[in-house]
Amino acid sequence: MRRANVVIAVVAALTLVLLWLVPPVGFIAALVMLVLAPPWGRSLIERGLISAVLVLGLIAVIFPRASTTPITQTSTQLGLTALLVVAVALRFLPAFAQHRIPRPRVSDGLLALLGVGGWYWLAGPYLGQDSYSQMSGLYFTGWDNQGHFTTFANTFTQQAALWSTVDGSIAWNQWYPSLHTTTWALAQMGIDPSIGTRIDLLGPFITWTSISFALCLVALAWMAGDLAERFAKMRDVSMAAAGMVAIVGFGAFALFGSPTLLFNAGFTNYMMAATITAVTGYLAARSWQSARKLGWFLIPIGALVVNALWTPMVLGLLIPGVVVLIALVRYRWWLAPIWA
Repeated sequence: MRRANVVIAVVAALTLVLLWLVPPVGFIAALVMLVLAPPWGRSLIERGLISAVLVLGLIAVIFPRASTTPITQTSTQLGLTALLVVAVALRFLPAFAQHRIPRPRVSDGLLALLGVGGWYWLAGPYLGQDSYSQMSGLYFTGWDNQGHFTTFANTFTQQAALWSTVDGSIAWNQWYPSLHTTTWALAQMGIDPSIGTRIDLLGPFITWTSISFALCLVALAWMAGDLAERFAKMRDVSMAAAGMVAIVGFGAFALFGSPTLLFNAGFTNYMMAATITAVTGYLAARSWQSARKLGWFLIPIGALVVNALWTPMVLGLLIPGVVVLIALVRYRWWLAPIWA
C-alpha cells in the first residue's frame, strides 16, 4: 500500500503543476483527485460525496456572507492546492495508510451516466442559444433565476462575497444564503476568469446550476441504491441488482418527474440543501460504525453547508446528530459531551 500511496502522491503533484500552469485542465484534474485520493468512502461515488461536503464546508468558512476574502483564480488555485495536499498527506498516516482506492462498480457507471445525462437534460435547451434566448428561458421558467444570477454575477465581477452598491446601502446578499453562487464564482474563476460582461455570465450560470443539480440527483440516486442494497442483504437477494434497479428507478423519476421542476424554478440552492441534509444524515447515521467514524465531523460540517444554502433545513440534521451522540456515548462516553 505504501507504493500505491507514493503513486497517488506523484499524480497529485503533477495535478498541482497543471493547476498552476494550465488552470482549466488542472482545475478539473484536481476535482477528480479529490474523489480518488482521500482515505474515506466505500465506493468512488461515496468518496466523492464526502469530499464534496467537506469542500463546501470549507468554502462556507473561508468565504462567508459579507466576506472580503478575494474570490479570484489565485484563491481558487490556493484552495485546491491546500485541499489536495491534506487529502494526500492523510494517506501517509498509520490510521489511513491501508485505505485503497475503491474499484469501479457497475452502479458507479450508472450514476456517472445519470450525472452526464441529467446535466444535458437540464442544460440542453440553452446550449447554442444566444443571450436573449437564454435570459428569456431562465426568467420565464422561474422567477427565482434572476436572484441567483444576480448573486453569481456580482460575486464573480466584484471578486468577493461583499459587494459595493451604487447608493452605499447594504447589499441584499449579506443576509441571503449564497454559498452556491460563491462556489459557482470560484469554479468559474478556476475554469475561465476572463469573462467580458455580465451578460456573458449567463452561459456559465446555466452550466454551474445544471451541473450542481445533476450532482444532487447523482447523490440521491446513490443513497437510494445503497438503501436498496441494505434491504436486499436483509432479504438475502442480489444486492447489486437491487441497487441498480433503485438507481435506474430514481433516475427516471428525477428526470421525467417533478424534481426537475425545481431546476426550472431556480431553486437549485434548495435542492443542494435538501441533498446535503439527506446524504450527510444518511452517511452519519446508517450504522453505529459510520456514526462514530464519519458522523462526528460530517454532521457539523454538513450543518455549516446547509445553513449557507437554505437555513431552515439545518434542523433536518438534528436526528442524525442524536444518533452520532449516542454512538459516541457507546464508544467513549466522555467524548459525547465534548462533541455536543
